[in-house]
Amino acid sequence: MTRRCCFAAAGFLLLVLLAVFHGAAAMACDKSMLLPCETATRTGPTAECCARLLQLQPCFCDLLKDPIVRRSIGTPEAKKVLEICGVVIPRC
Repeated sequence: MTRRCCFAAAGFLLLVLLAVFHGAAAMACDKSMLLPCETATRTGPTAECCARLLQLQPCFCDLLKDPIVRRSIGTPEAKKVLEICGVVIPRC
């Protein structure tokens, strides 16, 4: 009985951890995190903008599915901001 209880507790803990990590990954790919970069094409990127772009870099393929984000990132000015921040858009 004790062994069964330990397996059940371990399984529950695993499910909780998976849910937490899944939620963290979903939050990390939120396009609203790009807001600090809103004026970067006119004024140059701030340190916060570059930090956000670097943080979102693994999410770019998902973010580029949004037509508004795709249009915004596709401009020459936005590409210059990405270059200044050292961010590379992956091939999706």
